[in-house]
Amino acid sequence: MGIVLRSIAMLGLTVAYASTYGQALADPVKQTICEVAPNLSVNTFRVPQGAIWKDETIREKNTPGDYSAVVGWINAATVLPCAVEGSKAEIEIRSIKVIEQNIETGEEKTVREVSFGNDRKGFEGGLFKRLPEWFGPGEGDHASKLESLKDHALRISLEEASQNVYHGWTAPRAETTPGTRHIVEVEARIAGAARLQLGLDYWRDLEVPYNGYDEKCQASNNCEAWISEWYGDTDGEFATLRAPGAFAKK
Repeated sequence: MGIVLRSIAMLGLTVAYASTYGQALADPVKQTICEVAPNLSVNTFRVPQGAIWKDETIREKNTPGDYSAVVGWINAATVLPCAVEGSKAEIEIRSIKVIEQNIETGEEKTVREVSFGNDRKGFEGGLFKRLPEWFGPGEGDHASKLESLKDHALRISLEEASQNVYHGWTAPRAETTPGTRHIVEVEARIAGAARLQLGLDYWRDLEVPYNGYDEKCQASNNCEAWISEWYGDTDGEFATLRAPGAFAKK
């Protein structure tokens, strides 16, 4: 227990150092954590270190009036920014659905579905910076070295990308209907130190470009609808994940 408590304390130092001084001073502390408790990342933490959204967050429950398109997305990361040795950190995804739900009746229909057979058509993804902060300056890098298609599933291997965040999204955008809200449903298997988060963005139309982030959705072309909790190891089985829990449970 003493080792665990000391490791958790050092993790707090890592976060504080990274926030204040940047990656140069955070690296030695981070390395110490990984050496002292190599299995801590798998067994102890539900939320990846440094995550922007730690719990389910609802920003726009229903489709905003000025937005007419929707995109479902995922975030994937290891729980600590450490090399993963002797343990898996892998996510396999069979399908991703964006589901439109009628606010009045609760009736649902799928407006975008991506099934991973022989290709990954309808889904895009990339690797983004994790240190000293998530989604730091710069564009995402191509993530092909982490991705593979096997047994009708997209496999994302995070063992060699512990210092990155994988972000993927459905493409192209799907049209929305007034008086609706939207759910993301994923059939996934999560193993070891990997963690998965679902989310959904609204866009003003099907083609408008990204023009920056605005939390209040006044000036931006896209608007965060909601962000899910983090999902961990599924005990070797594929699980159907539906988010947000606020209105996605059947």
